Amino acid sequence: MGHQFHPWEGGEGKIPAQYRISLMHLAEAAQDMQEKIALLEKALVYPHNLGEGKLVGNLDNDIYYMLGQLYEKPDTMSEGTEENAEKAYRLAARGEFGLSSAMYYNDQPPEMMYYAALALRALGDEAEAQRRFELFVQYAKEHENDNIKIDYFAVSLPDFLIFEADLDRKNKVHCLYMAALGHLGLGEKEQAVACAKQGLALDCCHAGLTELVRRIEKQ
Repeated sequence: MGHQFHPWEGGEGKIPAQYRISLMHLAEAAQDMQEKIALLEKALVYPHNLGEGKLVGNLDNDIYYMLGQLYEKPDTMSEGTEENAEKAYRLAARGEFGLSSAMYYNDQPPEMMYYAALALRALGDEAEAQRRFELFVQYAKEHENDNIKIDYFAVSLPDFLIFEADLDRKNKVHCLYMAALGHLGLGEKEQAVACAKQGLALDCCHAGLTELVRRIEKQ
């Protein structure tokens, strides 16, 4: 953490994303519950050396959902932790639910909407959570074969080589990721893994799909 990052080392959210992922994995591996919570809370604040601030729309739904889960663990439960769990879930459930191709830096990532739906389920709104997971699958079916074009003067793109990228393939991978998240939320793990592996066959470096398969196989 002593390195000062610069935009040319991975701007548009790439460095902060790795910062968050690293702390989330450390939290998962930690044995002590308080250490897990401290690591996740640390991931909520970007240190100056990352060279990039947090977008207003970045609501950290995944981290707040994980915090809610930790507060509900039997060995964490103490006076006030039930309220902490509910507060974390309410923070995780924030944000608009608007599925899109997520081609731009400030688009809401699908995994954040997935965790928001999980948070709604944890708060007792199973009907809305179910509806959202079904919409993930529906969106993927309707848009996986879309022909994607980006405006010449588009800004806030997460990748620099936009004219060399296969945008249609990228969109298909994105839709397979959405389908995998939707199936997982619906409890259809086999379908989720199948969609994820289809996506990884097209893009073996997709972090979201890799993490999804890892988590399912670990269960």
